[in-house]
Amino acid sequence: ATEACGGNPTEFADLLSSARLLRAIRDELGYARPGAIQARCISLALSGADLLCQAPSGSGKSTACAVAVTQRLLTLIDEAKRLSPASADLEGNSVATRALVLCHSRELAVQTVRQLRCLSSRCPGRRPRVAEFLGGAPGRRDAAAAASRPDIAVGSPGRLLDLARRGHLRTDQLRIVMLDDCDQLLLRDEAVQALLLAPPDRQVLMCCTTISAAMRQQCLELMQNPHELCLSDEAQLAPHSLLQYRVPIADCGYRAKNARLLKLLRVLEFEQAIVFVNSPRQCDNLEKFLKSRGLSALAAHGDLCQASRMENYRLFRNCKRRILISTDLYAFGLQFQRVGVVINYCLPADPGLYLYRIGRAAHFGSRGLALTLQEPDSEAHVLNEAESRFCMQIAHLPATVHVCDYLPPAAGGDAQPRTGVIFFAVEPNRAADEAVVDDEYQDAE
Repeated sequence: ATEACGGNPTEFADLLSSARLLRAIRDELGYARPGAIQARCISLALSGADLLCQAPSGSGKSTACAVAVTQRLLTLIDEAKRLSPASADLEGNSVATRALVLCHSRELAVQTVRQLRCLSSRCPGRRPRVAEFLGGAPGRRDAAAAASRPDIAVGSPGRLLDLARRGHLRTDQLRIVMLDDCDQLLLRDEAVQALLLAPPDRQVLMCCTTISAAMRQQCLELMQNPHELCLSDEAQLAPHSLLQYRVPIADCGYRAKNARLLKLLRVLEFEQAIVFVNSPRQCDNLEKFLKSRGLSALAAHGDLCQASRMENYRLFRNCKRRILISTDLYAFGLQFQRVGVVINYCLPADPGLYLYRIGRAAHFGSRGLALTLQEPDSEAHVLNEAESRFCMQIAHLPATVHVCDYLPPAAGGDAQPRTGVIFFAVEPNRAADEAVVDDEYQDAE
């Protein structure tokens, strides 16, 4: 069955039976009430139906699936205690792993584990135990964690598949399999194989933002009588709460781009920002350049070692750094409440990836700013296609931007609106731009 996303929001209390879970949603995650997409997603997931949910970035669809998984696990625990008290270990051990959550990156897995633990933190009695399994982590530690039979196993498909094949992770009693950003996960054969570890009567929950017809068909083939929460028009995917602008660059090459980026980061008002590039080398070079200019920046890409990746993620999540330079590793699913600005230093080839990137500044309909550095006669086709496909407007950067148009009111009891105005030098100036950058830093291309 296919449904269009929409409808009037309801209350979490109308959907969930656990009062403690309701309190965790409010106090730990900060949701006062569900959006329309969240309400329908939770309702269908709790019915036990397979579900494919397509919704805009920042709409809370992944959170809705996590809420449904937690409520279902609480129900299963209560049923086990009622039917066979001896099988329900009140000291914290679960009888079997009941839910598998597949994530396409280590950072997303860590975020998901944190969210699931927050959801169960207020639950009475034995809480659902959540364990993470990440590629690059010590194998012995993961084997021991899997053997302890956590209620929910979260991790990368490759690591989970390896643990199952080695007999450390039992999958014969899995009831739920969740795939976050399924359009990215299912590009890897390991994800399909990990999903198929679960018994045939499993429940499958998938969510995504953009999805091709071929990928949609693949998703449906992995489900049984699924419900679809789909958008009738891709224009509904656009984060209309974001201001989007093209920023002209005086000339091709790293010197003019670096200078323009540096000026933007110095003049813009923001708490945190993400700068997207297309390669690990660009990440490292840009981090080095910005740090040399006194900016609080760090890099994130797949070539970093496990320890560095996780440390950089924690530093940025905990607001210890203001600027993150990343490949598309951070374009999918990751939530940072203080990120109000996204800058595309380089554009991806796919307009769908552009949508994912700028979505990092869209949090449940909040305001934000997305800027794209555009070299002369290059990359314009990607922005033009994004405008046409998603019915967005990506105008040229104006001379002034009001801070209140892209940042929410400042935190605090009074919640006063921001009143600043930012003045830009709109026309590119090659000589002025290149004067900002010396020859110490080579082109990241």
